[in-house]
Amino acid sequence: MFRVPTAYRNYRRFIYTVVDPGRRTKEIGEPGVPAPNETRQEQENKRLKKQLRYLKQENAAFSKARATEIKESLRKAQELDLAFLLDATNSMKTSFKMVKSAISEMAEGISLAYPACKLRFALAIQLEWGVDEAEDVFTGLEKAAELDWQAPNRILVHIGDAPCHGFEFHHHGGGLTDNYSGGDKYGRNIETIIRRLQTDCRITRYFFCHIDTYTQKMIQEFKRVAEKDDWLEEWNIDDLSEVPQKIIAACRESISITISASLPGKTAQRIHREEEVDENIPNWNSVKIQKGVEYVHRPSSSLTELLETIKGACPLELLTSAQSDLQVQIACSPFNGEGSIRYPYYAMFRGRDRGHPGRVEVVKRFRTELTKSEKSQHSKERYLQQMEVQTVARQLAKNFNSRISQLDPFWSEKIKFTKITLLETEGKFYTKEKLLLGAWARYSNNVQYVNRTHNEATLQAFSHWTYHVTNGLLLVTDLQGVKLPNENVPGEDVFWLTDPAIHTSDANILRFTNTNFGDGGCKLFLQNHQCNDVCDLLELPREVLVKPRVPKRLLSRRPSSKIRRA
Repeated sequence: MFRVPTAYRNYRRFIYTVVDPGRRTKEIGEPGVPAPNETRQEQENKRLKKQLRYLKQENAAFSKARATEIKESLRKAQELDLAFLLDATNSMKTSFKMVKSAISEMAEGISLAYPACKLRFALAIQLEWGVDEAEDVFTGLEKAAELDWQAPNRILVHIGDAPCHGFEFHHHGGGLTDNYSGGDKYGRNIETIIRRLQTDCRITRYFFCHIDTYTQKMIQEFKRVAEKDDWLEEWNIDDLSEVPQKIIAACRESISITISASLPGKTAQRIHREEEVDENIPNWNSVKIQKGVEYVHRPSSSLTELLETIKGACPLELLTSAQSDLQVQIACSPFNGEGSIRYPYYAMFRGRDRGHPGRVEVVKRFRTELTKSEKSQHSKERYLQQMEVQTVARQLAKNFNSRISQLDPFWSEKIKFTKITLLETEGKFYTKEKLLLGAWARYSNNVQYVNRTHNEATLQAFSHWTYHVTNGLLLVTDLQGVKLPNENVPGEDVFWLTDPAIHTSDANILRFTNTNFGDGGCKLFLQNHQCNDVCDLLELPREVLVKPRVPKRLLSRRPSSKIRRA
C-alpha cells in the first residue's frame, strides 16, 4: 500500500512558507559562492530555492509511484471470473443454448462499462441419469468449486428447474419425485459445500435463476446456510432473454465494489477509535467555552488564477479571519458516525458578548486511526489539505452557476459548496462549515457510483464540466448534501454540498488528499458518465468521454484453459 512519503509531507509544509510573495521579491543568483554584496537573507533564499527544487523532483517521483499504484489497483480490480452451472437435462436445453449464445453479449455489456476488464468464462454441467425429477445439484456445485478461480471478482450463475435430493430441499408431496428423499446419496451436506464456495473458492456472489417454483425451498435452505444475506441472490425468471442483462448488471456492480475497496486511500479496512454518537444538539450551558483562531483561504480573483496556482504546485493563500476573540463551544460527541474519514460535531460560535445567542455550525475532526500517532493524524497541514479540496470545488461551482445562467437565465437549479474554514482551539484543529438541515443524499462517489434514485442531471453535468473547463486538470466528484429551496429566489433550488473529492492529472496526484485517484479516477467517471440535457446546454464535447471498445479476444475466446470445463 502506497503511503504519502515524509519527503512529500515536508514538501507541502515547505511550499507553504517558501512560496510566499515576501520571499520572492528579489532575483536569486546561481547557487554557489555567495556574491560579494549578497546579504544573509539573499543567501538564505538561495538555499531555500535549491531545497525547493530538490523537493519538487522528489515530489514528481512520488507522484509517479502513486499514479502507478492506482493504475495497477484499477487493472487488478477489473478482472472477473464468470462461471455458469446448469444441469444437462432435456428441460434445460433452452437455458443451455441461451448461455452459449449470450456469452458475446455479456462480454460486450461488461466491457462497455469497463474496457480494461479481463474476463474469463467457464461452464460447469451437472448430469444424473434417473427417472426421478430431483437432481444431483451437490455434484454440480462441487464441479463449480473445482474451477481455477483467480480474479478478485468471482461470480457463479446457477440456472435450474429442479431441486437437489432430500425432502429438506423441496416440498414433500408437492408432485416432485425423489429417489433419494432421505438426502444426498453420497452423504454430502450443503453446509460443507457452501463453506467451500465461500471460504476456499472465495466466490464473490452466487446468483440462482428460478425457472419454476420447485427450486424455491432449496434456495431458502442455501441462504440459511450461507448466512450472508447479500451473498446469494435469487432471480425469478419468466423470460430467459432477461438473464444476460441481469448478469451484466451484477458483474458491473461487483467490479465497482471491488474498485471502491481496493484503491489506495480507502479507509474501509483501517481500524479507528470509535466515538459514541449523540444526535441531539447539546445543552450549551453545560459545554465549555474555548477561545479559537479561524483561518480562511483567500478567494481567487478568477478561475484562471486558481488553476495556475494548482499547476504551479503552490498552496492557496491562507488568511486569518477578521473576527477576533472567537469563542466556541464544541459538543463532546459527534452527531453522526457514518463518515469513513471524519466525525462531525455541533459547535456554537459566539462573539465577545457571552449573552449573544450565537450560531450553531458544524466542525469536523479526522477519525483517529489506532495504528498511527494522533499528532501526525491531526496535523494542521492535513486539515488545510481537506479545506483546500472544498475551497477549490466551491470556486468551480460559482463559475458553473455563472456559466449556466448565461446560457439559460431561468435555470432553476444552483450548486453551492458550504464555505469551509480552519478552526484552531486549545491545540486542536477542526474544519468548520455551515450546518445543513434536510434530506441528505449521496449523489455520487469518487469512483463511479451514481445514485440512480436521485440521479440529478445538473450534478452529473457539473462533474463533467469541471473536467472540460480545466482542460483535464481537475474533476470534482463525490457529491453529497441536501437540496433546498433558495430562500432569496422563489422557484429556484440549491444543492448544498460538502466533502467532495477532486481527481487531478497524475502530475498533481499527491494534492487534494488521498481521495484523489488521478487520471485513473477521471477515467472511471468519464467512461461511465452518460451525457444529459445539461451537458448539451453547456456544449460539453462528448468526444471527451472515453470510448470503450470491446476486446475481440473476449468475444471469440473459449473459456480459459485455467478455468476448466466441468
